[in-house]
Amino acid sequence: MLFEIVLLTIAFYVFIYNYEQAKRGRLDRVQLDFRYRLFAIRDELREEAISGEIDKESWVFKYLDTTITKSINLLPRMSIWVITYRLLTQKKDPQFNEAIGELISELKKPDNHKIRMIDKKFDMVIGEFLIERHNILVFLSKNIILNLIKVIPKSKKIVIWLKKAWRDMIKKITESPSFSTLPQTCP
Repeated sequence: MLFEIVLLTIAFYVFIYNYEQAKRGRLDRVQLDFRYRLFAIRDELREEAISGEIDKESWVFKYLDTTITKSINLLPRMSIWVITYRLLTQKKDPQFNEAIGELISELKKPDNHKIRMIDKKFDMVIGEFLIERHNILVFLSKNIILNLIKVIPKSKKIVIWLKKAWRDMIKKITESPSFSTLPQTCP
């Protein structure tokens, strides 16, 4: 009987070890894939600057270029848990809020249409990365939401609100001091 318990314990630990290795390998693949996607967005931004479509001397270009680079480097540590912690513990800084307002104002200008589109791509890729990294969490959330839609009338409004809340959260992430260079680049 003791032999079987020892054997089962060893088998359990071998299973857990293999599972963790597979999970780590998947995460490495996901991070590499998204690093390449972020490099492609940064390259597109730089190509637009070289062609003169985007002013390479503008602070908005410098902000987006350095923020994408910073995000590429932070990708291995970027998770919903780390982001939630940082957003909750982030101090309310009036200067930073002013910088966000300045960025929003700059991105709305017609001359900055190209950079605005690249900024949206960047936000989408970060959002997709978080979904891919936490696919089990997203799977559970989707199932809960789908069941809510079946049970609660008018719950489609909730889904629309959740999608908007998700986009807003991604924007807060990509503009936050932990993940962007906005405080250093905004005049």
